[in-house]
Amino acid sequence: METSGHVLHIAVAALKQILKRSDELRNTILLYAQASLTQIAQTVVCGRHHSLTQQLCQHLLMINDKSLSDDFRLTHEAVSRMLGVRRESITEAAGELRDQGLIAYSRGHVKVLDRPRLEKMCCECYGVVREEFARLLENT
Repeated sequence: METSGHVLHIAVAALKQILKRSDELRNTILLYAQASLTQIAQTVVCGRHHSLTQQLCQHLLMINDKSLSDDFRLTHEAVSRMLGVRRESITEAAGELRDQGLIAYSRGHVKVLDRPRLEKMCCECYGVVREEFARLLENT
């Protein structure tokens, strides 16, 4: 896990048994896996073609979506590892977003202040991933 939250843990054998009994759950997990592969592929493309600020915006928006909160725990070190850049580079990019009033942050804590503007700062990669998750999982 990259940020704070709740995690459920289940033994592989128990999950296999549950999936044998529930086509609906198995299909949902497979659709989630497919959407996650799209996210991974798009993140690779993003890292190759877009600015660090755009990548950081995408990353913050995805965490914001999954955390269901505008306020979450996240360190510059964790983001730097996820994006494959130096921590100092994340500190600089996050400082730019803070100076523009898009986020607030303090040691290990981020708060999204202006999501619409953060989305505008982001590249198209975030929309591609969000649309794929919605397309695949909207009826589950």
